[in-house]
Amino acid sequence: MPNVYPKKDFGHPNHLLQLMSINKTARGRVDSASSVNVVTKSNLLVVMSLVSSASMLVSCDTFSVSDSVKKPSQSVAVKKKIKELDGVLEEFTFEKYRPTLEQAQQQYVVHPEDGIRGVLEGASAAFKVADYYSAETLADEVLKHDDKCALAYVIRGKARCNAVIGADDAAIKDLEKGIKLGDNDSRTYAYLARLYFVKKQNKKALAAIDRAIELEPDQRALYKSRAALCVAVGQKTKALSDYGKILELDPENSDTYFMRAQLHETMSNKDAAFNDYAQVVKIEKRDEPVPIKGMAYKRRAVILSGRGDHKKAVNELTEAMAFDDDDDELFRLRGQEYAAQGQYRRAVLDYTRAISMAPEFERGAYESRAVAYEKIGEFGLAKKDREEAKRLADKPAEEHIDK
Repeated sequence: MPNVYPKKDFGHPNHLLQLMSINKTARGRVDSASSVNVVTKSNLLVVMSLVSSASMLVSCDTFSVSDSVKKPSQSVAVKKKIKELDGVLEEFTFEKYRPTLEQAQQQYVVHPEDGIRGVLEGASAAFKVADYYSAETLADEVLKHDDKCALAYVIRGKARCNAVIGADDAAIKDLEKGIKLGDNDSRTYAYLARLYFVKKQNKKALAAIDRAIELEPDQRALYKSRAALCVAVGQKTKALSDYGKILELDPENSDTYFMRAQLHETMSNKDAAFNDYAQVVKIEKRDEPVPIKGMAYKRRAVILSGRGDHKKAVNELTEAMAFDDDDDELFRLRGQEYAAQGQYRRAVLDYTRAISMAPEFERGAYESRAVAYEKIGEFGLAKKDREEAKRLADKPAEEHIDK
């Protein structure tokens, strides 16, 4: 019998694919070569650590993106449409695709003659293939007959956590009950850490992830989760320690070097950040699924610019373009570095490229190009750019969808 029930491809909790979608469409911008914007593409990777580390360990996100990333504002009409879609999604998910007990048993209970043990094995099998509704249904059946079964509570709790429309409070109760009844799996505590964080119970979240690490001290994904949680609650020094532990276990982990570099930047440890970005450049292969080598070059350029080394900053930005040649920000930043060296015609070329790629978002490039035009005597063109920059500045922050 084919599996017709939905897998976890989107929804709650936020998924890696959703994170990358936010990354692509709401990428923050660096307004000057020396500033660090809170919502940059690279900062999103700090949040990604919460997602990727837990997904490697427990096949669910440890913490929700929505609690750590500032998302674009939405008009009333857009919010209304989203609410309508949520209603459709909920009806589609729960009514059409929630399996009956009979359907779940037919698909996953291989040995019905084993009674409740066979149903429990079926619940585990359903969970392993990400059929969370079947897993929940079968775990429910087990608990009707044996309300002291720790594993059934854990399976049901994880399934509720992972479902398209999750049930966090119920999931927490199930996982806590499973632990109380004797479950001592690090993955259970990792799930609880994510759920506590979503509920803004940070002390409980830290305690849960600490316990998970006690149970499995060599699991680097757990340290990554704890580091990201420490960053979220402002315990940056502890996060640095966890990143260091990951690198002890896996010295070639370029993601961790990148995230530690980001953290160093927020702590004004520019030299340490630069050195960690250098490790990313050295270690990461070009064919990585989500390459961060280009972003490491970009951040190195920002640090070099802050030191006044504009020539080297140009070189770093040029290297970054080999990885992402459709990033308008790279061209605007390189234009600024050329301008800082008095190479205004080259600056104009880069500002023009940036504008051509994102004309409605490049007010800064228009303003900078106006200055460069004035430096080479093109006052008419400078005036036009200033007018366009003003138009963009006066433009409403969001376009409302009224119909």
